[in-house]
Order: sequence, then structure tokens, then C-alpha cells
Amino acid sequence: MTALVGLLTLMMVLPSGAARAEDVCYHSAYAADLEELLEKAEVEYPKWESGQFIEISKQVQDMVPCLEEKLRPDLAARIHRVMGLRVRIVDNDVDRARMAFAASRKLTPKYRFPEDMVASGDPEHADYSAIPVALDITAHAMRPSEGTLRFDGRQTLDRPATFATIFQHIDDKGQVLETSYLWPGDPTPAYFSPETGEELSGVDPNRGKRYVLAGVSAGLVGAGVTLIGNGGWDQGHTCVGDASDSACVLQARDRVVGGTVLTVVGLAGFIGTGVLLDSQGSPAGLSLSGTW
Repeated sequence: MTALVGLLTLMMVLPSGAARAEDVCYHSAYAADLEELLEKAEVEYPKWESGQFIEISKQVQDMVPCLEEKLRPDLAARIHRVMGLRVRIVDNDVDRARMAFAASRKLTPKYRFPEDMVASGDPEHADYSAIPVALDITAHAMRPSEGTLRFDGRQTLDRPATFATIFQHIDDKGQVLETSYLWPGDPTPAYFSPETGEELSGVDPNRGKRYVLAGVSAGLVGAGVTLIGNGGWDQGHTCVGDASDSACVLQARDRVVGGTVLTVVGLAGFIGTGVLLDSQGSPAGLSLSGTW
């Protein structure tokens, strides 16, 4: 529990956007270019230790800010899946992977990793479904002076703040002004107010810290649910026939109890963050769709 409190404290003081490098684009890219790279990344993932997945997924990451077309939701979902797999193995960051996977599931709820890409029983399957997509806080961005905003291929001013998202600013002629891959806590790229001409961002630094906490809380829920599932599986399968005080049964019970605690703490932090955001004057919503 001490480690948990320390983690939450660290995330509260982390500067908004500190984890995101500046997007640098040296050439134009189009949907077809991304789709070609994504297909290669998906083929390479099963052999990522000896293959080219890490290199190709880095190319995907670098190509996103260069996109010159409006992003489709299905392509955004595919990018989220590859980015989730990348941070999971390159950065060993399971929490971020789950945030990217949740973003993908929200866009393509019926998708599951095929077994020729991720073998049955591999932990990526549990990570992919760990965070309920209903745990989605959205931050209401200010209207830009020119054009429209899009998040994950959909025209809206409501930015997903709990999961990863792909931001686009489109001008009045339909041209892409900017594309950025954003994690919870990353600032929305700046644009200008139609009323004052002042530079705006959909997430100010103080609110950004709360979005980071929202993301961490969602990650805790995912970790808790995973522990509960693993403990329940062991009790029903691995420990069948063991005495009630056997090491197997006791460990399984500990997983269920620990998972329940993490889930409760995560939900409390998540709901509390939603209340804080909702009290800040700029609209924020807590979406509870009932969808896992």
C-alpha cells in the first residue's frame, strides 16, 4: 500500500506532458503508408525478440504526426493496438499498454488479437481487456478559431482523457494542420481562440495532472481485475483438489483479495478525479456506458 501511495503521489506531481517527446515530422504521410507499416508490425509481433517489430512500430510512432489525411476511427484503433504492444515490450509499461488497448477497444469493440499474432493464453489478451471502456473521462476542449478538432478519427471537442488518443486539428479547407498521439496527462496541442485570438490548449497544466491520476486509477482497476481473474482461475482450475489451506489456494485467495483492493482504490480515485474535473468550470464528463 505504501508503494501505491507513492505511485499516486508521483503521478500527481509529474508535469503535464512530461512523458511525451516533441512530435517532429520530416515528411508527409498518408493512411495507405500507415496501413502498410501497421500490417508489417502485426506480422512481426509474434517474433518481436528476433524480428523487426520494434523498429517498424517506431516507424509507426514517427509517422503519426506526419499524417496529411483525416484519420479513420478503425485506423486509429489499429495504431493504438500497435502502440500498446510497443510500450509493453520496449518500455515494459503495462499501464500505458492497457490505456492504448482500451482506446482501441472503444473504437473497435469486437476486435480480439488473432492467435497467429498473440498466442492463446499470452498475457497480452488479459491486458487488452483489462480496463473497462466505460471508465472514460472526457475533457471538453475549447473551440478553435479555424477548422475543427478530431480525436481518434471523430470530429468532437471532447477529448478522451483516461485513455490514449490521437488528436487532429483540421482547417476550414479540410487540410490537416496537426496530428499528435497523446497519452493521459499530455497537453492538447495549442491552437487559437475565435473570440480573443489567444493561444489555447484543451488541457491546462493543473487539469492535466488530474487526467494523469485518472489514467493511473484506470490502470489500477485493470490490474485489480486481472488479479481477481487470475486468482479465480487458479481456484477453479489450478488448485482443484487441494486442501483449503494449501499454498496454491491461499495464494489464489491473496490474488483475489489484492485485486479487489486495487479495483476499489482505482475506482475511488477514478470517480474522485471525475468529480474534481467536473467542479473546475470547464465541462468534463464521466461516461458510464456499461460496456466492458
